[in-house]
Amino acid sequence: MRVLITGIAGFVGSHLAEYLLQKDAELFGTVLPRESLANVERIKDRLKLFRCDITKAKQLENVVKKSKPEYVFHLAAQSSVSLSWKIPQKTAEVNIIGTINLLESLRKHADNARIMLASSREVYGRVKKTELPITEKHALKPINPYGASKLAMEFLGMQYYYNYGLESIIIRSFNITGPRRPANFVCSDWAKQMAEIKLNLKEPVIEIGNINAIRDFTDVRDAVRAYWLAIQKCKAAEPYNVCSGKGLAMKDVLKLVLSFSKKKIKIVRCDKKVERIAIPYAVGSYAKLRKATGWKPRISFKKTLNDLIDYWKKQLAAQA
Repeated sequence: MRVLITGIAGFVGSHLAEYLLQKDAELFGTVLPRESLANVERIKDRLKLFRCDITKAKQLENVVKKSKPEYVFHLAAQSSVSLSWKIPQKTAEVNIIGTINLLESLRKHADNARIMLASSREVYGRVKKTELPITEKHALKPINPYGASKLAMEFLGMQYYYNYGLESIIIRSFNITGPRRPANFVCSDWAKQMAEIKLNLKEPVIEIGNINAIRDFTDVRDAVRAYWLAIQKCKAAEPYNVCSGKGLAMKDVLKLVLSFSKKKIKIVRCDKKVERIAIPYAVGSYAKLRKATGWKPRISFKKTLNDLIDYWKKQLAAQA
């Protein structure tokens, strides 16, 4: 079984690689020219890695020609909503042009491959609380450049299926978190600060931004299991939500983070971390995915946070 993962050294990509190695997959992956391999350091000898910028068509075509994949997980992306406002052109280039380059390469050299396109709940845009949970039938109204680029990616996948028969499965992930999540995402930010407090690397103070949103979190290890089931069993050119189906208020997430320490911790609002909450509610339904694959989340959010704090403790201890 030959599998290509674009963005294999990233947060989700590295977990997916570990999961697929347990299934004896022959793994190929793209990493950016100067990207760190820290996330795949433990398994890199079992991977065939290509330094590749997916916006460069010839580079990506060379990867596809050499890997000849049966399955492709397209995870490489500019994945930050806030950053997409600052670099909308680059976001579109990576997420749209990069996807076109991949689909074109597969059409030419691996047209029997099944492809999973990693989309996002951001394609739904702002949803009223009374409209929750969000199903795949909800209106598509992205309100930021990132969401718009992901919706364009979805339509490209559909186009290549209807015109060329390329089987693209569209996965709309809600908030994914867990070990290796970069610290510019809120759960990982708070977990890192808690780890610093536990290691006595900082005063017992946690800096926060807004805590009024309601979010739907899935552990990354549950998510990659969903991806594998989806690429095998889901229908091409159709969207499927990956989510927990449970809404968590961020203020409750903060309370749970605080419960991992017996110290009295002060909470400080930090202006640099405060962002306008454009989408206050985001809770999904995974009923369609479960019907198609039997998948459901297994890992509790408390365990996810505990493992995330432990991850940061190890990272920080190694740097000390």
